Amino acid sequence: MVGCGALDIDPGLGTLSIGETTLHTGDLVSLDGTTGEVHSGAVQLSQPAAEDEHLAGLLALARQRTSAQVFARITTPAQVTSALGAGADGIVAGVDSVLAASGRLQEVIDTIAENDLSVAAPALERAVAEEFEKIFAVVGDIEFGVRAIDFDADESRELLGATELFITHPELALPMGSTDILSAQIRGITAAVTATGQLLRIHFTVRKINDPAETALLRKLIGEVPLGVGAYIATPRGANAVLDIAEHADTIWLEVRELQAAMIGVPARHLLTAEPLDAYLRRGLIGVDPRVQIDTQAGQLIDMVAAAAERRPRCRIGARLTGPVPAPLAEALARRGFNVVAVNADEVRTTILALGRAAPA
Repeated sequence: MVGCGALDIDPGLGTLSIGETTLHTGDLVSLDGTTGEVHSGAVQLSQPAAEDEHLAGLLALARQRTSAQVFARITTPAQVTSALGAGADGIVAGVDSVLAASGRLQEVIDTIAENDLSVAAPALERAVAEEFEKIFAVVGDIEFGVRAIDFDADESRELLGATELFITHPELALPMGSTDILSAQIRGITAAVTATGQLLRIHFTVRKINDPAETALLRKLIGEVPLGVGAYIATPRGANAVLDIAEHADTIWLEVRELQAAMIGVPARHLLTAEPLDAYLRRGLIGVDPRVQIDTQAGQLIDMVAAAAERRPRCRIGARLTGPVPAPLAEALARRGFNVVAVNADEVRTTILALGRAAPA
């Protein structure tokens, strides 16, 4: 958990205070990994209901009503199995997230921080190859999107130690800043595919692409390797350039919440928590709730990206949603023409139902 600036921590006394609440060493707390909220004491947990015939029937009906595909974001091999069981049509994963889940990320970051990037690249390549081989072994005949490490990600700057890392390697703050680091990840993914002995359908993506030259360079780096070329668009500039970017890409993912956050000038993590937006909405200081609605200005850019699918039919264009997926937001994207949506693994069924409900009768 990060961003808890209001906490008062006294290591000597072993206390943690916020407002009128004080916790002591050994006190039980509960953490909500989705919203970032911290609760005092134990929160009652429940297992999601197993899919019964009624839920299966609803999902089947939703599938009949829509041709949209739902990709699931995963970080471990076990999540692949769970996502496919929930009905996912494809899988997406970030290299940084997979390495973090496996416990390998810190060693990679330390190696990068302490060496020239060309020297650190082999260690990154090995870690990527070893961890993704485990994941690819259970994927089967399903499409897989791999996103390169985003060292400047709003949600993981602390995890990656980005502030310190950029002092030594400022080029890592840019999407295509280091060809050494990108090529290492491409080689690692290729090695993982080779080790499985399977013919896998994989596209390799880079986040925050803003210019067609970046995607052209990515295609050059991938070269003859059997990987598709992908781009994540998260900024107004990238959305405006989508037609030109699509000239060099096989798959484009529009990061809806990142774009919404950029349009209203707040960190994207605020769109995954209750505060401070709840208070802002109560005060009437923002016209729509960007967590569940698409505002007019962002909607214009989102429409522009959706329309590009018709003008660049060779490039598939989908929408990526982090965190919980409110039905109104999923339905709004479906109405705008997005027929490929990527969500967190535990949101697959919810999204399938929402897309089915949004389909025309």
